[in-house]
Amino acid sequence: MKAGLVQAVWALRALDALDLPRPPCTVMLNGDEETGSLASRDAIVEEARDSRLAMVFEAAADGAIKTARKGVGLFTVTVTGVEAHAGLDPTAGSSAVDELAHQILRLTDLRAPDAGTSLNVGVVQGGTRSNVTAGHAVGRIDIRVATAAEQKRLGDALAALRPVDPRTLVEVTGGWNRPVFERTEGVAALADLARRCAALLGHDLPEASVGGASDGNFVVAQGTPVLDGIGAVGSGAHARSENTSVQGMVTRAALAATVLAALARE
Repeated sequence: MKAGLVQAVWALRALDALDLPRPPCTVMLNGDEETGSLASRDAIVEEARDSRLAMVFEAAADGAIKTARKGVGLFTVTVTGVEAHAGLDPTAGSSAVDELAHQILRLTDLRAPDAGTSLNVGVVQGGTRSNVTAGHAVGRIDIRVATAAEQKRLGDALAALRPVDPRTLVEVTGGWNRPVFERTEGVAALADLARRCAALLGHDLPEASVGGASDGNFVVAQGTPVLDGIGAVGSGAHARSENTSVQGMVTRAALAATVLAALARE
């Protein structure tokens, strides 16, 4: 992301230094994107509502711009049971762990790979000792959806979860960390403009749909077109091997500048 920010600054500096036209721009930098943009989300949404479009300098997807991103939901299922001695009186208790297992099976039935929907129960915690019927259990869930319709379907299903064992209590908390970033007509038109600008610079510009989210998700949800993934070209995102092409930074900065100049003429 830092490389993308450098590219954004130099694209603007190049246009100004060459006295080339560009539209008025607001540059927004935030440091909490990886944790959900909780502090910056409102400012991003407010700016998006008053903007013609947005360019997100997130890293490219193997050189491709990103014209669709999945929405992300982070939820927690908490089950409260009834503790009892599992050996002396095994029927007196009601296991929160057993109930959570039932709920996990229900949740996995919600997966729809063909629709781009994934659901992962990534963390499970519960119980205190092996000879005590568990009085508490928690499952933490990551959901990714490709469409607003799937987001609603999953949200409704989570809200409708009810205990299999009536002696337990099931509570769902959390919410949608990012709305869906769909390839709208505006996004497609902006991608086409970027593709034409790339051709002027002598290279192709593919596009991709990705499972990860960005702050562009918030912007598209306001009806504002986004050109995402126009940042650094490299590989190994979030890994120790993460790297950026220095030459790619130059090429990508030139592309951003060319797109801005083209927008100024429209």
